[in-house]
Amino acid sequence: MDGRAPGPDGRAEVVRRHVTDCESSETREQQARRLEAIGRLAGGVAHDFNNLLTAIVSFTRFVHDDLEEGSEHRADLAEVLKAADSAAQLTEQLLSFSRRRPIEPVTVDLGESVRGLSNLLRRTLGEVVTLALELPLRPAWVFADPGQLEQLILNLAVNARDAMPGGGTLTLSVAESERDEGAIVLQVCDTGEGIDAVTLEHIFEPFFSTKGEQGTGLGLATCYGIATQAGGDIEVQSVVGEGPTFRVLFPRAQPQTPEHRSAALGPARPPRPVREGAVLVVDDQEPIRRFVERALRSAGYPTVSAASAEEALGLIEDLQPTLAALVTDVVLPGAAGPELVEALRRGDPQLPVLMISGYAASLDRSAIASDPATSFLAKPFSASKLQHALLALMA
Repeated sequence: MDGRAPGPDGRAEVVRRHVTDCESSETREQQARRLEAIGRLAGGVAHDFNNLLTAIVSFTRFVHDDLEEGSEHRADLAEVLKAADSAAQLTEQLLSFSRRRPIEPVTVDLGESVRGLSNLLRRTLGEVVTLALELPLRPAWVFADPGQLEQLILNLAVNARDAMPGGGTLTLSVAESERDEGAIVLQVCDTGEGIDAVTLEHIFEPFFSTKGEQGTGLGLATCYGIATQAGGDIEVQSVVGEGPTFRVLFPRAQPQTPEHRSAALGPARPPRPVREGAVLVVDDQEPIRRFVERALRSAGYPTVSAASAEEALGLIEDLQPTLAALVTDVVLPGAAGPELVEALRRGDPQLPVLMISGYAASLDRSAIASDPATSFLAKPFSASKLQHALLALMA
């Protein structure tokens, strides 16, 4: 980062965090490598933590539900479940930063997305902050996950609000980028006090915060992950004493016709009779296997489990004629979950498959969406979510 000394008027010159004219190519590459390394670490931690959370939530829920209403221990366990839910939200943010969170992108009008959030934004910002919108008359098409897009806009707006405790103006604008050909830019400006060069150097790193105990340090890190996962970029420009400007660049997408939207939804799921037989559960984490088996058995599904794809394939001779479905983790030792699915589908092309994972970076979600016999469930999940997901898949 090129942090510059104050000029003659006592104000620091413009300093940008990402993709700026004043930064050398080498500096940008170093920053990109650092964020990529942090992202890999964050994604790995989130994967392992999601496995732990699945076990914590599931077995806590079993005990909680077995206790009588009004029980002191039931109330204690409810607090454990609330804390686990907060932890799950934290891992979601880490996965967004690391670009490992499964997404379902579609073509959306960025201007309309901002307009649609305006009422929520005004309630979130409060009475002391004025919201100004500068939106184009023509659609600004981008290809992104709508939920993540809303999260990015809200995170940037909340960050701006917190930078203006005494009130001010937040301006959101959407336009075709004049500097970057073929890009749509979302610009977020506030009238706060600006950001110093030291903060700019680390502003998109997870757990970096200037808000003390009031902040998690994940808001802007999540924005970075969402922008880059959508094929775009994010940068910030600030002058000390004046509010910063965040610019999020997205590749411009082709408008989606009704025919395209129908094709994107994939073929309708044909009705299939519920299959009889055992559900094969494959996960290398024993607590996860125990939880999934217990949840499925309580719903009336007989189960058989394996710790690896190799072990699962060794059971197939006895199970194949009566195998009702497969529930498998995506990441397995040795052969991965998708390889196991491919092997089993050779003998049973219509085998219902539920993929589960806390870290599905390499999973082709578009292929799953177009396959009526395959579905995905992100960890951590509850027993009821698991049961409903499998029932919907086999119905």
